[in-house]
Amino acid sequence: MKRAICHEAGHALTASYLGFHVQKIAVCKGLLNTLVDLDPQKSLHDRCVVLAGGIAAEQFLYKNKDYDQEAARDDQLKISERGGGEIGTYVLAAIDIIRSNESPFGELRERLRRRWVVEWAEAQWESDSDSFEILSQQEISEILVAPEHNV
Repeated sequence: MKRAICHEAGHALTASYLGFHVQKIAVCKGLLNTLVDLDPQKSLHDRCVVLAGGIAAEQFLYKNKDYDQEAARDDQLKISERGGGEIGTYVLAAIDIIRSNESPFGELRERLRRRWVVEWAEAQWESDSDSFEILSQQEISEILVAPEHNV
C-alpha cells in the first residue's frame, strides 16, 4: 500500500502544481486512484506529466527506477490515448515538480496513509467496502496550498 499511496500522491501533487482540478483520491473497486480533470485546454505535455507523476513519485521517494509496473502500464495507456509519447519522456519533469514540493508531498502521503486506515475500517461496515473516498478535493487543496507550502 505504501507504493500505491506514493504513486497517487505524485499524481495529485503534479496535477495541483500544473493547475489541474484534483477531484479526490479514492479506492475504486479495490484500487487506489486519483481523480483529476485532465482539462483538454491545457497542453498535452502537462497532461502527460500528471499521468507520469505516479511513477515519478515512486522513483523520487525510493531513489531508484523500480516502480509499480501495472500502474505504469495503465498510466502509459492513458498517455497514449491522449496522443502522448513514452511515459519516460515526462517523468523527469514530474520528478522536478515533486522535488521542489517535497514537504507537501510528504504531508499528502502521510495524510493518505492515516486516512486510508480509518476509511478502510469504516468501509468494512458498508455494503460496498471496496470503493470509498480517502481525501476530498477540499482536503487535498488544504494540504497542497497550505501557507507554508509553495505549490
